[in-house]
Amino acid sequence: MVLAVLDCNEYKTGRTSLAILYGIFAISKWFGPIITDFLGIKLSCLIAGACYCFYMVSFIYPFIETIYIAAALTGLAGGVLWTAQANIVISSTDTKHSKRDGRIFWGCMQFSRLLGNVFLVWILSGTKAIGQNQRILLYIVLAVACGVGSVLLLFIFPTKFIEKSKGDENVMTETLSDKILNPFKLFHLSMKTFFNSNAVWLVFIFVYTGFAFGFYSTTYMTCIGNTKLFANPDEFIGIAGIILGIGEIIGGSLFGIAGEKKLCGRISIICIGLLFHLFSYAFIYFNVPFKSPFMETYENAFWGKPSFLMAATCAFFLGLGDSCFYSQIYSILGEIFESNSPLVFEVFTFIQSLSIAGFFLLSLSTTLHLLTIIIAAVGVVGVITFFIAEYQIRSAAKREL
Repeated sequence: MVLAVLDCNEYKTGRTSLAILYGIFAISKWFGPIITDFLGIKLSCLIAGACYCFYMVSFIYPFIETIYIAAALTGLAGGVLWTAQANIVISSTDTKHSKRDGRIFWGCMQFSRLLGNVFLVWILSGTKAIGQNQRILLYIVLAVACGVGSVLLLFIFPTKFIEKSKGDENVMTETLSDKILNPFKLFHLSMKTFFNSNAVWLVFIFVYTGFAFGFYSTTYMTCIGNTKLFANPDEFIGIAGIILGIGEIIGGSLFGIAGEKKLCGRISIICIGLLFHLFSYAFIYFNVPFKSPFMETYENAFWGKPSFLMAATCAFFLGLGDSCFYSQIYSILGEIFESNSPLVFEVFTFIQSLSIAGFFLLSLSTTLHLLTIIIAAVGVVGVITFFIAEYQIRSAAKREL
């Protein structure tokens, strides 16, 4: 969300840097296991964390060249950090408690989003425009937090569930994808496993989650910051981010439990998520000024003066709907690929990351109203193909009976 602070004034720089970051991340993920194996988990976390710190520091006194270089390095580091963190999470639990501990890890990630946006609201409270002092303080605090977090990872050790057969504290439980250190072999096997199954229909919903993430994480927040008819638009960026995070946490808890307890089927939950998102896109279309993705504007929205209450409501439903999609994607992939799920999740993050990068490039020249129509259309197609995948799974299960 905090990149929207820069994006309000230099939207091309902010979105292009994110396109570079996610595009390189999509590729670097395949090299994560071999780099992590060579450097060790803790050193990998430390180096990757340093790259993230450099990305934050590059915004203190922003130059286009350094921001793009930092974005590229962060994309490279992201693939390594993803693999290293996955090993840390796996090594800190056992099979019996893996789902519980996975939810705790996910909850901590969502809480960090809330905490970051609370800090953003505090630092921008009462300001009409983002000044140099606020920007410098914001990114210094983020860089320090990133650095402290990276150093703390050095003090994480395998738990009692893990047997250290080699007497090395860096030896942790590996996923299937981590055991395949050849990145080209990993890519080939992952794609073969995924596309030779019923899950191939899920490609469209993977793309949609990438588009939706790019929209609500940056573009929509930029629109709020650029809408000068709001009382404190820059402060409202953080407030909208907090509300969106609350929606994700509530939705993740509610629909995750509903799916696990069989209170609702995957089709029902994914439809609810789509309705939440379509509602949001429709009201964003009417409530946000036409030029707000690209420049500060005092223009009215389609139906008159923009309402922040409506903008915040849309943010909440975007978060709520997002949790519906993710919980059911994880559920269906886990069911189809019970023994090879790590390989398939590599494909999911690969397609999603490329979609995020593609969305940021698309948003450089596409108006907000056209973007909402495109995203809504991709979402509808994604849900329809999700229906097909779910139907084929149920048909295959009936044939086995």
